[in-house]
Amino acid sequence: SACDVATRHGLDQAMDGVQGVFHMAVLPLGPSAQDMQGALDINVIGSFNVMDAAQRAGVRKVVYSSASSVYGDTEAVMDESHPLNTKNSYGATKLAGELLLRAFGTHKELEYVILRYMNVYGPGQTGGLINAVLGRLHQNLAPVIFGDGGQSFDFVHVDDIVQANILAMESSVTGEAFNIGGTEEFS
Repeated sequence: SACDVATRHGLDQAMDGVQGVFHMAVLPLGPSAQDMQGALDINVIGSFNVMDAAQRAGVRKVVYSSASSVYGDTEAVMDESHPLNTKNSYGATKLAGELLLRAFGTHKELEYVILRYMNVYGPGQTGGLINAVLGRLHQNLAPVIFGDGGQSFDFVHVDDIVQANILAMESSVTGEAFNIGGTEEFS
């Protein structure tokens, strides 16, 4: 059933009889920068509300959709041991959600897996780096390049994100974070 994660109303009903939760509710990167209060309400308080309702309902496991933004801007290849150094509101709120989930795992024995997505792309997408570049190209405009243009990015198709979520839910792994990306970098 549909409900607003920023309010507790409806979450208990939505969790009734649920064994696993894929927590994907989010205020994305761009809107989070424009509305820091909204990012806090949805990405932090909303995440807490989802975790709390899941724990109270006896949900077995939560798979939390996080983001590479928790690492901050870096040119280094990021593995899961890379320092968490976000400097934007989106990354800060996603990291706060991760930390809350770890606390629920420790103090409330809620099983979880954190998936940190790299640059996701796929059909029907309305935001993201690829859409920003393609949108400008379709308008016969040059893409906007920040820095020297030598940056590289890891892209991952939404079908691979779906598969990663399913595998995380079905696995016996708990209390871990994993980067979910493609197989190569693109500049």
